Amino acid sequence: MKVPFRHLSIRSKLTAMQLVASGVAVLLLFALVLGYQAFLLRYEIVQKVASLSEVVGKNSAAALTFGDRKSAQETLSALGVEANVLAARILDREGRTFARFSRAGGDSFAVAEADPDWQSHLVQFESDRAAPGPIRYAFSSDTLRVYVAIRLDRETIGQVETVYSLGQWYRQLRWDTGAAVIVWLVSLLLAYLLSRRTQRGITQPLLNLAAMTEEVSANRNYSLRAPSGNRDEIGVLIDGFNNMLSEIQARDAALQRHRELLEQEVAARTSELTRAKEDAEAANKAKSQFLANMSHEIRTPMNGVLGMTELLLQTDLNDKQSRFVRTVHSSGEALLRVIDDILDFSKIEAGRIELETIDFDLSEVVEDVTALVAEAAHRKGLEVLCRVAAGVPARARGDPIRLRQVLVNLVSNAVKFTPSGEVLVQVDRSEVAGGVAQASGADSQRFELTFSVTDTGPGIEPAVLSRLFQPFSQADSSTTRKYGGTGLGLAISRQLVEMMGGQLTAASVPGSGSTFRFDIPLRFPVDTSVAVDAPDLRGARLLIVEDNPTNREILCQQTQAAGMQVDAVEDGRHGLQAAAAAAAAGRPYQVAILDMKMPEMNGLDLAAAIRREPRLARLPLIMLTSLHSAAESAAARDLGIRFYLSKPVRRVELYRRIAETLRKTAPGAANPDEATQAPTRLGGRVLLAEDNPVNQAVAQTMIEAIGCDLTIVNNGAEAVRAVAASRFDLVLMDCQMPEMDGFAATAAIRASEAQPSRSGGGADGRPAHIPIIAVTAHAMERDRKASLAAGMDDHLSKPFSLAGLRAILERWLPASALRAGLPAGARSPSEARSAKEGSAEAGPAIELDSVPAARLDPSRLNAVRSLKSGGPDLAQRVIRLFLETTPSTMARLRVAASSGNAPEISRAAHSLRGGSRELGADRVGQLCQQIENLVRAGRVVDAAATLPELEREYEAVRRLLMEQIEPVQAGGAPSASSHADSIPRA
Repeated sequence: MKVPFRHLSIRSKLTAMQLVASGVAVLLLFALVLGYQAFLLRYEIVQKVASLSEVVGKNSAAALTFGDRKSAQETLSALGVEANVLAARILDREGRTFARFSRAGGDSFAVAEADPDWQSHLVQFESDRAAPGPIRYAFSSDTLRVYVAIRLDRETIGQVETVYSLGQWYRQLRWDTGAAVIVWLVSLLLAYLLSRRTQRGITQPLLNLAAMTEEVSANRNYSLRAPSGNRDEIGVLIDGFNNMLSEIQARDAALQRHRELLEQEVAARTSELTRAKEDAEAANKAKSQFLANMSHEIRTPMNGVLGMTELLLQTDLNDKQSRFVRTVHSSGEALLRVIDDILDFSKIEAGRIELETIDFDLSEVVEDVTALVAEAAHRKGLEVLCRVAAGVPARARGDPIRLRQVLVNLVSNAVKFTPSGEVLVQVDRSEVAGGVAQASGADSQRFELTFSVTDTGPGIEPAVLSRLFQPFSQADSSTTRKYGGTGLGLAISRQLVEMMGGQLTAASVPGSGSTFRFDIPLRFPVDTSVAVDAPDLRGARLLIVEDNPTNREILCQQTQAAGMQVDAVEDGRHGLQAAAAAAAAGRPYQVAILDMKMPEMNGLDLAAAIRREPRLARLPLIMLTSLHSAAESAAARDLGIRFYLSKPVRRVELYRRIAETLRKTAPGAANPDEATQAPTRLGGRVLLAEDNPVNQAVAQTMIEAIGCDLTIVNNGAEAVRAVAASRFDLVLMDCQMPEMDGFAATAAIRASEAQPSRSGGGADGRPAHIPIIAVTAHAMERDRKASLAAGMDDHLSKPFSLAGLRAILERWLPASALRAGLPAGARSPSEARSAKEGSAEAGPAIELDSVPAARLDPSRLNAVRSLKSGGPDLAQRVIRLFLETTPSTMARLRVAASSGNAPEISRAAHSLRGGSRELGADRVGQLCQQIENLVRAGRVVDAAATLPELEREYEAVRRLLMEQIEPVQAGGAPSASSHADSIPRA
C-alpha cells in the first residue's frame, strides 16, 4: 500500500531528501556536460561537412561553368570516401540538378527539403577577404543537409548540397548518456549508504521520544521520563517533554482536589438553566398555542362568511349587489389566506403539525402546482414551465400535501415577483444521495429528489438573502406595500422542508433572477398495482414549433421519452420549411404541435400557411397556448385544429392528445359516424344505488342504451328496501352514500339472502344470490379487495365507459336476462325517440376542442355525447345538472368545514368528486379525494385548509362548463330539472 510522504518516518524522510538533493545535483551536472558535448559534436560535424562541400564546390566550379557534367560527377564521387555521406548534388544557378552522387541503397533527395526558415547559417570568410560565402545547414531526425555556394569571380554560379548521416553521432551520444546514467546510479547508491550511516545520531533520539509519547498516551502514566539527549535541538526537545510531563502530573493532582467541589457547583448551575429553559419553552408554546387557537377561531366564522356569500351569489342580485357580494367574498378569501399562513406557522412552532406518509404521483403533484398558478402567470405574460428529469420515479411515498404546499408557495412567489420572462419548476434525482445509498446498502427503498424553482425576475440583493427565511420578513417595506403578504411563506416552507428531512436554499444574482432549491428524501411506493395507461407513440414523427427554448426542450424530452421521432424549430418560418422538407423527402410528419404566441408568424398564421400547401394540407395540428379567446378558437376550428394544449403541458395529457390525433388520422381508422354491426342488446332489471344526480343521469343513459330496465335509489337504505320489495337481476352499488353506505347495504342484502325462507329463491323468481357490483371512484387493487370482502361480487371504477359497463352486465346478468334482450340492431324506446329527434338535426354540439385540458378533460364529455340513447342534448343536460346541484354542495362543504363536522365534510366532498370526474374535471376530483383522505386520517383542519384551492378550481371549471352550454341556453334548451321525471325511482 502506498504511504504518503508526510506519513513516512523521520529516517525515511531524511534519506529521501538526501537522495533527492544529491541525485538532482549530479543529474544537473551530467545534463550540462552532455549538452555541451552534444553541442561540440554538432558543431564539428557541420564544420566537417561544410569543408568537404567547399572543396567539392571549388573543384567543380570550372565543370559547372563549361557544362562538363562528367567532370562534376567525378568530383562528387570523391565524397564517397566519407562513409557517412549519403548523397550529394550540384545545382546550377537556376536550381536545377547538374550532377548527383548517391550511395547505393537509397536516394536521400526523395525526402522533402527542410524549410529554409529552419536552416542555420555558418558564415566563413575567404582568404582574400572577399565577401563572405554563407553556408546553410539543416538538421532532421537522422540526417544533416549542408548547402555551400559555388562562387566564381565573386559570383555565385551554383551550390553544393550534401546529405550527411547522423547515425555515428547518435551512437556516440547514446554511449555517453549510458555512461552518465551508470555513474549517476552509482553516486545515488553511495549517497544512500552514507546517509543511512550518518542519520542515526538524529533519528534514534526522536524514535525514543515517540515511543515514550505513545506509552504516556496509552497508559496515562505521567511519571515516566525520557532519557536526556545531546545538547542540540533534539536534547532541548526531550527536556521540554519531560518538563511538560511534570507540569501535567502536578495539574492532575490539583484538578483531582477541585473535582468534588466543581461537580456540586455544576449540578446547581444545571438545575437553574433547566428551569429557565423549561420556562422559556412553556412561554413559547403558550404563545404558539394562543396563535393557533386564535387563527382557528377566526377561520371558523370566516368559512361561514365565505359559504354564505357563495350561496348569496347564486341568488338573484342586481349588478350593484353582486359587486358588493363579490368584494366581500374576495376580501374574505384574502383574509383567509393570511390566517392560513399564521395557522401553519403557529402549528409548526407548537409542534402540532404531523407529516403524512402515503403513495402519490410525483409528476401529478408538480404539474398540479404549475397549473394552479398558470392563469395568474399567463395574465402577466409569463411562461410557467415544468420539467421532470427522466430518472425521477413516477410515484413515491411521502407527504404530497406538504410538498405541494412548499411548491405552491415558491412558484406563487416566483410568479408574483417576476414581471416578464419565465418560471421553471424542475425535479431531478440526486446523484450523490443515490450513489451513497447504493454503495452502503443502508436503505434501498429511499431516494433523494432535488426540486428547484427558477425565475427571471429582478433577483434578490445579497444583504436580503441572509434574512429571507426569517418569519414576518420580506425584501423591504416597499415590497410589502406593493405585493402584500405576511412574510411567513418562506419561513413555513423552510420548516416544512426540514421536517421532511431536507434543506431549502436560495441563490440569486440581482438583475438575473432567483433560484430556490430543496432536497428531500422519499421512499419508493408500497402499492405498485397502479396501472399507467400510456399510449404507444413509438416511431411517430412529430414536429414542434415553439419559440421558448426551455419549453421547446421540455416538449422534446417528454415526446422523445415516449419513443417519438421529434424535430423542433424556433419559429413559424422554420416550421413551415421543416414540414415541407419532410413531405418532399417522403417522410412527412404525422402530427405537428404549434405554439400560439410566436413573433412574426403566430400559430394561426402558421396553420393557415400549412393548409395552403397542397402537400401539407392534411397534416394534423395541435395548438399550444396560454390563454385563448373565442375568436381564436373559431379560427382554429376553421383551420382544422382539433385540440388545444394549455401551458404548462401535462405529460399524460400531451401523450393522450397526440395519440387521439394519430388515431383519428390513421389510414385504417374507422369513421365514428358510420354504423357498424350493433352489439347484442341485454335485458333484465338493474337497480342503481347512487346519490349523485350527474352520475345518475349518465348511468341511466348507458343502461338504457344497453337495453336493461333501470330503477334508481339515492342511498343504501332505499336500496335494501327496493331489493326486499321487488325482483332485480343485478345491483350497481355506490360505496359511499348518505344514511347507509354501500358496504352496509350489501351486508343487509346478504343477511336477508341467508335467511331460511330465501335459501331456494323467492316465489316471484328472485335469485337466491343477487349480483352486487361495487361502483366507486377508487381504482386501487386494495379497494377491489375491500369490495369483495364486504360481500360484493365485482368492482366498477368511476367514471366508467359504456363498454366497461356492458362487460360487467354481460358477466353477471343471468342467462334469462341475456336472452330477454332485444335482437341485434333493435332499438329501445328511448333510442328510437332520440333517433327520431336527431334525424333532422342533431342539435347544437359542444365545442370541446377549445377547453383547456389542464382543468377539463374533453374526452369525458365526448363519451357522454356518444350515448345516442340519451338524446342529442344529453351532454348539455348533464352539464346543467352539475351546475344546478354543485353550488349547494360547495356551500354544505364550507359550512361543515367551519363547524368541524368531519362526516359532513367527507360526504359533501365525495358527492362533488363523483359528478366532477364524470364530466372530466379531474383536478376537482383529486382535491375532493384529498379532503376525504385528510378527514379519514383525522386531520380536519388540514382538510378545511384545502377548501380555497378547491373553490378556485371549481370556479374555473364552472366557467368552462358555462361556456359550453351558453349557446344551447340561448336557443331555449330545457333545464336539467325538466328531465328529472324521466329517471325511474324505486
